[in-house]
Amino acid sequence: MVGMTRSLIILFMIFYLGACYGQEEENANIYFSRGNNLWNKHKYNEAIIEYTKAININPKFADAYKNRGNVYLDKRDYKNALSDYKKAIEVRPNFPNAYYNIGVIYSRIGDYDQAIANYSRAIEISPNFALAFIMRGDAYCEKCDYDKAISDYNQALKYEPNDARAQRHRADAYHRKGVFGKAISDYTSAININPASYAAYIERGILYEKKGEYDKAISDCTKAIELDPFDWAGYNNRGYCYYLKGDLEKAIADYRKALMLNPHSVDAWDNIGIAFHDMDKPALTKVCLEKAVNLGSVCYECYLYLSEIYSRTGEKEKADRYMKRAQEYKPK
Repeated sequence: MVGMTRSLIILFMIFYLGACYGQEEENANIYFSRGNNLWNKHKYNEAIIEYTKAININPKFADAYKNRGNVYLDKRDYKNALSDYKKAIEVRPNFPNAYYNIGVIYSRIGDYDQAIANYSRAIEISPNFALAFIMRGDAYCEKCDYDKAISDYNQALKYEPNDARAQRHRADAYHRKGVFGKAISDYTSAININPASYAAYIERGILYEKKGEYDKAISDCTKAIELDPFDWAGYNNRGYCYYLKGDLEKAIADYRKALMLNPHSVDAWDNIGIAFHDMDKPALTKVCLEKAVNLGSVCYECYLYLSEIYSRTGEKEKADRYMKRAQEYKPK
């Protein structure tokens, strides 16, 4: 009888402890879900509190560490984010997303070797991790290792054939490598997949301009402006294409719009000053190019034309100073 009573007590304790553990795990999941909802609403501090509650209940909750790390990453608190991702890996050693996110941190701070190492570990664990291939490709691009970058984008597209980002980034790599035909083809594919890809239109437009296909470049810039009418680059780039076609009025109109959106654009001040020079408007040329100089221009024509203007007005010291700067930036 005593033995039976003892057995019943043991069974009761096992059931009770199991029930308590199950309740604790359920509570941890509740806090975790709350954290996710708050994170999605960009309520970062509140989300961190909920994830922390989940972790306090279950110190081996790898996803809670990872998601709390994601919140810190969004807050650009890289120290705490890195700590949480490493804790997630301690709990779950083969956690590809944690390694991937560590790679993201190192990419953001410019340590591309460490970024590549962590993306590579994520890929070892999860060989079809398309986004890890893209991000590792981006890191290789930053190191100017375009062939490895292109190889990684190829792998990403193998697993995600309709990934517009992979297409566009591979196009960027071809662009930097000087393989313009393949770059244009990839930008076109990216646009076909995602017709709202502002960056693809801008970059393809730049390549058309380099190839002397100004009407195509203008068309792409116009589409980019339709997609994002508040970005100055579309107007500036289209203005430059009009300038190359000899339509100075349209060029200046676009440069003005670019400068309304970004008054600190050295490129736009250079461009509008040069256009005014070509229209033989020295006063406007001087105002615009002086503005470019103050913003740090490295444009040869900017300093050359200012030197010419000051020579005409007899201000030899300024003319000589600007001519000296022009020689520093003269294209070789």
